[in-house]
Amino acid sequence: VQLGGKAHVPVISFSARTQSLSSRQSPCYIRTTPDDSNQAKALAALCRGFEWHEAVVLYEDSDYGTQFLSKIYDAFQKDHIRAVYVVPISTSAADHHIRKELNRLKTMQTRVFLVHMDAQLGSRLFLLAKHAGMTSEGYAWIITDGIGNFMNSIDSDAVDSMEGVLGLRPYVPASRNLENFKTRWKKNMLLMKPESTLTELNVYGLWAYDTIWALAMA
Repeated sequence: VQLGGKAHVPVISFSARTQSLSSRQSPCYIRTTPDDSNQAKALAALCRGFEWHEAVVLYEDSDYGTQFLSKIYDAFQKDHIRAVYVVPISTSAADHHIRKELNRLKTMQTRVFLVHMDAQLGSRLFLLAKHAGMTSEGYAWIITDGIGNFMNSIDSDAVDSMEGVLGLRPYVPASRNLENFKTRWKKNMLLMKPESTLTELNVYGLWAYDTIWALAMA
C-alpha cells in the first residue's frame, strides 16, 4: 500500500474486510469488499429474529477469521447475544482434531453455531458435523459469506451435509447489464477452458469487474 502511494499506482485488495486503511491515509488503496461489520450486524439480527440469545462461534484461525471476531462481538453485544464459546480451527487441522472439537461442542447446552471460514475448510467441517449427528433437528447452523459466496463450487456431498443451514451472501440486483456480462463470461470460459465445470460467476468476480471498470473510468 505504501509503495502504491509513492508510485501513484492503484493497489486493489480483494481480501481486506475491515476499514483499517482509509482513502485519506492511502489515496491509491482500493478495497473491493464490504466491511465485515455490515455482515456481523445482519448475523446478529438473524439470531435476534429467531430469539437465539447464545451462540458458539467457529472460525478459521487466520487473519481472515480473527479480524471478523471483533465485528461479531460488537454486533452480538448490541443485540444482547452471548458468544458462549469460540473455537479457532486451523486450515491445516486434521479431521480428528475437528472431530474432537465437535464432540466437545455436543456436550454443551448451546445448539446454535456460527461458522466463519473459507469454503474448503467449511466443507470439511460440515461433512464431519453431519457424521457426528450435529446437523439433525435441534441444531442450528449459520454460515457467513466466506462459505455462502462459493456454494456453486462446493462438492455436492458437502452441500448435502449443509441442508437446513442458514447463510449470508451479498445481494446483487438483477439487471440487463448483469445478464449480458454473465453470458459473455460463460462464452469466454468455454472458449479458453472448454474442460472447466465452473459456469457461474460469484460476487468476487463481479466486484473485480466493477472495480476495474471504475478505475478505468477514473
